[in-house]
Amino acid sequence: MNYFYGSSTGQILGPVRKSEIASLLQSGGVTASSPLIPEGGDAWQTVGALLPDLLSWPAAGSPIGVDDQQTRPTPRPTGGAPASRSCPFCESSIPLHSKKCPSCVEWLVRTSRSIPAQILSGCGWTWNALVTIVVLLSWSSQRNETSAGQAFLSQLSSSAESTTVILLALLVGWTAGTFCVVVAELAPRRPKP
Repeated sequence: MNYFYGSSTGQILGPVRKSEIASLLQSGGVTASSPLIPEGGDAWQTVGALLPDLLSWPAAGSPIGVDDQQTRPTPRPTGGAPASRSCPFCESSIPLHSKKCPSCVEWLVRTSRSIPAQILSGCGWTWNALVTIVVLLSWSSQRNETSAGQAFLSQLSSSAESTTVILLALLVGWTAGTFCVVVAELAPRRPKP
């Protein structure tokens, strides 16, 4: 069967065989939306509607029979808004709704630690506060020698030794409390809901 086809310039060309239409599809002379009518036919149709089997033939270089509009991805309406933004930490381009930058791995949304990490941090700060209070009370009792710890302090041979013990207790206590706080800070952070 022979066909007439409409060219991109608006001319009616043909008659041509089906194999020639396939060649024209490969070369880009016609597309799936080009008008086509069989010889002796009475209604024009598109190449894709009249010869859909030609659209599945392999092409050299590009898909045959698919016009340019169909091969391009359909643009999504964005309402003028950009599809990407810049990371505030590393300035790389990231998708608009990213929660974490893939380049620098920084969170781009508000984050929080898990509940166990928050409890551990609170315990660390509480421990530091208690150690400070106990050391201040011991220091005060050393100065006044009127507190309940007077018996212990009187066993020390000098004020320098008692000061050293108090400072050592402060250092050990703060080290333990600070260790808890640091471990809590190392816990992975998650985006807030």
